[in-house]
Amino acid sequence: MNQQNYYWQLINNPRIWDIYSFLKNFETGDDWRVERQKDFRVGQLGVIRVGIDKRTNKIRKGKPKLQPGIYAIVVFTSLPKYSSNKNKLKYYLEGYKKERLGYRVQFKVLHNLVDNPILLSDLPKRGKAYDKLLIKGYQGPSAILKKETFDCILNLVTKERSNIKKEKTRNPKWREEELILALDLYMKNATSLPDEKGNKAIQLSNFLNELAIKEGLTLTSTYRNPNSVVMKLHNFRSFDPNYKGKALSRTSKLDKKIWNQYSNNLDELSKIANSIKKYSNEDFGDALVDDDDTTEAEEGKWLTKVHRYRERNRKIVEKKKTNELRKKGKLVCEACNFEFKKKYGERGENFIECHHIQGVSEYSGIKNTRLEDLALVCANCHRMIHKKKPWLKIEELKNIIK
Repeated sequence: MNQQNYYWQLINNPRIWDIYSFLKNFETGDDWRVERQKDFRVGQLGVIRVGIDKRTNKIRKGKPKLQPGIYAIVVFTSLPKYSSNKNKLKYYLEGYKKERLGYRVQFKVLHNLVDNPILLSDLPKRGKAYDKLLIKGYQGPSAILKKETFDCILNLVTKERSNIKKEKTRNPKWREEELILALDLYMKNATSLPDEKGNKAIQLSNFLNELAIKEGLTLTSTYRNPNSVVMKLHNFRSFDPNYKGKALSRTSKLDKKIWNQYSNNLDELSKIANSIKKYSNEDFGDALVDDDDTTEAEEGKWLTKVHRYRERNRKIVEKKKTNELRKKGKLVCEACNFEFKKKYGERGENFIECHHIQGVSEYSGIKNTRLEDLALVCANCHRMIHKKKPWLKIEELKNIIK
């Protein structure tokens, strides 16, 4: 399994950490002692597993005995850091201060399952989705979880929520990156579309759910489920001149736009779809924060985040500015020639923004930003570049300014 795509189980002993109180108090996150700390990445997903609850009535103090199962789905929000803090003991029981020692990783709770846990007895006992460490147990604080098992748990979570109550909340509209991934699947299987029970529809459904989870969306039981994926594929058939049968007609303007943009450019479509998949597990830091001044790129939200992350990478931005000062002795906007130091004096010294000139669609795989990939621009010009779709190139902005 690729390191970026690891899934994890956090192994909870209720005699050490009071998971019941933690989840009943609707806590949103905490940190956890982990093994294999070098393999953890921000954005990876995991579950909190409880095994056999050996607490006595005296220890439980009226709290219920927990059944072996999955009590939360989490996303990791930091890299592991060594901690020797023995004081932060809110949910640790007396006598287990040593649990605060070691490498710890912060996590955020995405699905609180304390009232309806996924029982270990309901998980597969054979096949690809069988995870021996999850079912049989592991003597440690954390362990790798098989992707097939995580997908199975996620499906059970949405199914369980559907059984609890009939949800009235409508799913959000399909976004650019979701439609690009769906169209890529359609174009590769146009003559024989997968059905909702096929692996290809299920895999895309699981991936779209993972993207939504990482963005903090509250999912309904039907969010981008295999059936909705298949329906979207049939929506695209209504635009396909090579299909002579009857297709689903309830399409959106964005469906048509994505079709028109990529149906005759399959290499570009495949390249963008692969980039979205490759970058889905990257740590974008502050770039995850929505920017009101930046219009989302045509290729969707995730590749927009990649773009913003590259522009805001402090280390490479400082190298770019240092290199420019060494060559020209000043920092000037490459679009309008504005110089902050000349206008604002000492306050404007060494101040300018960076714009990544490589097209979002050119991103493929994990790659370091080069100095020649960045252009120095003033704040106004940078906002104008990102104000509308499609984003402007430096030369296009120069022509507007003339």
